[in-house]
Amino acid sequence: MGKKFWGELPVDTQSGSADEFTATSDTDAIDRQITLESVGQLMTLAKGTTFPKFAVVFLAAAAHYDRVPLPGLMVASLVMLVGILYQEMLARRFLAKEVSADKVMRWERRLVRSWLYMGTCWGIVIASLYQADSQVQQIFLVTIALALGTGNIIPAHYCLPLFHVYAAPIFIALGGSFIYQAVATSAPLYAVLAVVMVWVYLAGSGFARILNQSLRDQIRMRLESVSLSRELSKERREAEQATQAMSRFLAAASHDLRQPLHALSLFIDVLRDASSDEERATLFPRVQLSLDALRKLFDALLDISRLDANIIKPDYSHFDLQPVLLALAEEYRAEAEKKQLELRLWTSPAVVVSDRLLLERILRNLIGNAVRYTDRGGVLVGCRLRQDRVVVQVWDTGMGIPEESKDDIFLEFHQLHNVHRDRNQGLGLGLALVRRLSALLQLPLRMNSTQGKGSLFEVVVPRGNSALVESGFGKPVNRRWELGGRHVVIIDDEVEILAAMKTLLGKWGCKVTAAASLAEAREALALGDQPPELVLSDLRLRDGESGVDAIDALRGEFGDHLHGILITGDTDPGKLDKVAKSNYEILQKPVRPAQLRTTMHNALPGKSV
Repeated sequence: MGKKFWGELPVDTQSGSADEFTATSDTDAIDRQITLESVGQLMTLAKGTTFPKFAVVFLAAAAHYDRVPLPGLMVASLVMLVGILYQEMLARRFLAKEVSADKVMRWERRLVRSWLYMGTCWGIVIASLYQADSQVQQIFLVTIALALGTGNIIPAHYCLPLFHVYAAPIFIALGGSFIYQAVATSAPLYAVLAVVMVWVYLAGSGFARILNQSLRDQIRMRLESVSLSRELSKERREAEQATQAMSRFLAAASHDLRQPLHALSLFIDVLRDASSDEERATLFPRVQLSLDALRKLFDALLDISRLDANIIKPDYSHFDLQPVLLALAEEYRAEAEKKQLELRLWTSPAVVVSDRLLLERILRNLIGNAVRYTDRGGVLVGCRLRQDRVVVQVWDTGMGIPEESKDDIFLEFHQLHNVHRDRNQGLGLGLALVRRLSALLQLPLRMNSTQGKGSLFEVVVPRGNSALVESGFGKPVNRRWELGGRHVVIIDDEVEILAAMKTLLGKWGCKVTAAASLAEAREALALGDQPPELVLSDLRLRDGESGVDAIDALRGEFGDHLHGILITGDTDPGKLDKVAKSNYEILQKPVRPAQLRTTMHNALPGKSV
């Protein structure tokens, strides 16, 4: 198949825990982004402050040159100069790199450690230089400590931990010196000064916290505003794309609907003027083909509508996938042989858990597309067991899909190799249904294609439990029903539909009571002597009447043994959910006669033979 390029299509699989994880992740990401911006602003301010910082060190050393040995002052100054130079280097490296929000915490830790280093150095220096017998020197150290400690509120504005790691050693050293002198000299004033140092530290901490929170809130509001603006722009683009897609959808649907309708109108004119039964007999198959084309298109559009409206609910069960694949292979074998293609099946017993009918439809569309768009070579349908999964693959040696069209093929009415809209090449809705059904069943759908060599479509299905497989599923039931003499009530406010249904059921031998409303049905039934056995009602009737209410009313008069079937073209999920609670069978228009007859058989099993 050439070089593999796997792209997994998006499938909505939301859950509560996933939502919580996403919300937590989003909050953490925003916090990291805020930290990145605040640290970046601090680094910008910190760059170039080496000289002012060292000037303070030099001033403190100069004030004590006659009281401290020169080597000690030089060592202390050198140790502090190393910390100052490291902070300068850290700021320049941060600003030179494009630091991401994911890595900012590492830089923040380095910054905090450098501030802790400098705060500890100042604490040791203040404790070492403190002299109990010199008030002038004490005033100098208090001034330096207050300037350094409270001045650190500005860096803490951007990174709150900096205040604590820098100011705490300084105030601890000075407060400790005051307590030592208060105890040594029995002077309570120094104890008061120690308490004042604690108060200054706590007050500065609170003020720094307020400033830091204010800055982070400002950055958060700006980021949320930018995010909201981007989200609105994204939604606007998606809305525009949806509008364009709907326009293309309607244009394609209109074109494909017009073709069989146009053919039907021509055939009807020819039938009206036909002069012999032989001529009419040759036209009927063509009329049937046009009707079949309309039916297939309406069925596909209805399925897409029901999937988009979340009306279809999966019916999960455990079943063996091998018989499904064997039946599908046989279904398309004649078509493949007609095109001189080799259709191969490589599978083994594999129990899966899914909706059998919906999964079968996914695979039918994939196999059908592979056969339809392959002109030489063949199609391989394979089934692979992967631990807790079963991977179903459909390979073909067709024309392949260009890279730029790999997303477009899942759009409605999009056909790469059928620009003339030949109905023999399908409707262009198969893969659109495959994608929606895969999303509904939460089955990963993958595609790999190389233009000129072929394509691979893959569906991943969870493995099932063989002990839970229902035996006999899908076996034909050999029984036959007769509708002759069954009394059926038809309620529909469309005159043409009412007449057509009455004629059709009459040909099936039913006794038919046709009415446009519940009131008319009651009047007609009051004149007869045979109680109704089945009610076929449109969901929407005149004057706001509901088919559910009509059936309920007749069941209330004739008994709960009266069965009901609702026929509707409505796809509104809210209304259909409400109808589903009535437990009446629901048929979606257009209804095929065979489908209607089967449903009536199931509702009236009493005369099965």
